[in-house]
Amino acid sequence: MVYQRIFSLFLIVFIKQSATEDIRLFRMSKINGWQFQCANTTCLPFITVTVSNMIKCQTNCLAQIHCRAVTFHKSISTCQLFDDIINQNSNMLANTDTISATVILQTRIPPEPTTTSTTSTSTTSTTTTTTTTTSSTSTTTTTSKTTTTTTTTTTTTSSLSNAFSLSQTIDGRIITCNSVNNTNLYTECSTLQQGGLYFPNGIACPGWSTTTSPYWDTIGFCRKITGSLLATIYAYYDCDTSQPRVTWIADVWSTNNDNGFTSILRCYY
Repeated sequence: MVYQRIFSLFLIVFIKQSATEDIRLFRMSKINGWQFQCANTTCLPFITVTVSNMIKCQTNCLAQIHCRAVTFHKSISTCQLFDDIINQNSNMLANTDTISATVILQTRIPPEPTTTSTTSTSTTSTTTTTTTTTSSTSTTTTTSKTTTTTTTTTTTTSSLSNAFSLSQTIDGRIITCNSVNNTNLYTECSTLQQGGLYFPNGIACPGWSTTTSPYWDTIGFCRKITGSLLATIYAYYDCDTSQPRVTWIADVWSTNNDNGFTSILRCYY
């Protein structure tokens, strides 16, 4: 029997540009002295990198949203990342030079994308009748033609499912963005408004900041958008004359006056 150890791996990546944190985690089942092998090419490693130890190999897997397993070759300092390992126990080969590990299902945060397919079939029948008449006989010929059409619809759900869009409803009100930028790390809204009003500032401006505004719950809003309790913010606060601003605190909308506004809001998952 293959001996396995289960542990949690956490990775905190510091993004210098944003001065904030991207927090990811998963749990892995670790197997010493075994490596993955397959009878076909569908489970070949999709990435091979050079690293100095197993921890760095697992860190590379954590950074790749599709990674499901790794094998680290100690003597050559090589790390292989796999995205299609279904049953690791039936695809293992003894090798004392290797350490392997698989991601335990439903433990990755943010979760890996999942894809579902729906197939529908429609059938169309066409009947053509031709009648030929002579002075003594009448002949009728009927031809039937059947056409079958199959349509397949594929839907992909990923960690980006909870993200900014150009227009969306939050707690009964429509918020808008002039443009959005959605990545695996964050979702970003430029010119964030509700009903034509900007959200307030309350922070030194102009400039980027990881500090939530004292006039509205910036970080709570990001957690509402992303659905992640770990969400953090990076906002561009701009300066202006005192004008009405829209506020959102604990799911409640209101307004106040402020001489600045939140121009761009980036929410890290």
